[in-house]
Amino acid sequence: MFESRGICLAIFDEEAGPTSIYFKGIDKETADKIALKTMVGAVVLSHHVNEGESIIPIQEEQKSAFVYYFSIADEKARGGERIGTLSFVVNKEETDELYRFAPILSEHSKRIVQDVKKYYIHRQQLLQVLIDSVDSILSIEDFEKELIKKQKKSRFKITLKREEKIW
Repeated sequence: MFESRGICLAIFDEEAGPTSIYFKGIDKETADKIALKTMVGAVVLSHHVNEGESIIPIQEEQKSAFVYYFSIADEKARGGERIGTLSFVVNKEETDELYRFAPILSEHSKRIVQDVKKYYIHRQQLLQVLIDSVDSILSIEDFEKELIKKQKKSRFKITLKREEKIW
């Protein structure tokens, strides 16, 4: 599962356009393509939602990506905010697994984005604490265990709701 995985953190820059500010597990050319492709979706979404997610194909690279869209308040940016994307990238053949693990990827992405909002400073070198946070999504040792744990919690809540109705 997820034999080859990578991460790409991209932030929109008014001068440089969509910019990959950090990537791991993929090369720079792929990171730049992902930054450009995901930013198009992010800009469209930014007028409708503060945060969102999607799974998109990166055809020319034979990859797929779980993309988490977000914005960061920045008074120097046009409109007072910067648009960003956090992309978890896998081989195209593993796209079905991305859908299966989307709830876990979403949960981890939300935590990472909170760190991005807390530690990111536009055009400054990334702090190690932020790099470690972004890398954490790559080191999820056992997606399967996390998914099972999440499903058990969900089933437990459903059972409790049913019992409440009975009583």
